[in-house]
Amino acid sequence: NLEQFKEFVTLINNLTAANGLVYASQAQTVFKTITYQDIYLFIDICKNMFPDLVIKFIDIQDDDVFGYANYVINLKDGDNTKFQFYVIDSNRYYYGDYMGYDYIHEDQIEWYERMVNYSTAQNGGHVVPSAAFFHIPVPEFQEAWDLYQEGSSEVTCNFADGVNREDVCCPKINTGFFDKAVELSSTKGIFCGHDHRNDSDLTYKGIRLVYNTKSTDRIYCDDDMLGATLITIGEVGGKIVIKDEIKRT
Repeated sequence: NLEQFKEFVTLINNLTAANGLVYASQAQTVFKTITYQDIYLFIDICKNMFPDLVIKFIDIQDDDVFGYANYVINLKDGDNTKFQFYVIDSNRYYYGDYMGYDYIHEDQIEWYERMVNYSTAQNGGHVVPSAAFFHIPVPEFQEAWDLYQEGSSEVTCNFADGVNREDVCCPKINTGFFDKAVELSSTKGIFCGHDHRNDSDLTYKGIRLVYNTKSTDRIYCDDDMLGATLITIGEVGGKIVIKDEIKRT
């Protein structure tokens, strides 16, 4: 519905904060007929129909990296990049060797590594801290939750009321994004969605694994878990820290 889309974009654009688009897995849930290209085509149609409407979403880039929403947002203080957001397309459903959730592909991990190394070089050899945002959780979300349930000291809980009320629906294939993030020491937090009845927030191997709080009842949900996740990036004692806070409705 074009009018509903216009209303949504107008709402987003009226916010004081900048915004970005992270793709979910639902784009191809209906008989595999809807593609990301269709979404971009729809946005282009809206741009043509409503020339006064400024759409600030990220535009598709013609590159050789798998997915349609892999990009970096730099938070800068003057000319210095203080923090980065890595937005990664965790893709959708995989209909190749198995039917299930897709994963972050190897070339996407290579792209992530290149970007981290490039930023480190540009920053005089100092690693720029970052957070990663994508929809489908990596398998380590399940691993960390299992360890937490067992009372393991390897995992720290950051939100006492955070729970997982459904399974962690992660890919069957682990391509190593989390291990690469640990190795590169840039990404301090991974923020996902996907599982609507989960809002756990655990630190595992130095990285926070966070389920973002769901903000609408137009999807399956538990009403007492609706709200939003407020993420604050701050500097304490010369170190960049992430603080996320769940706001309940």
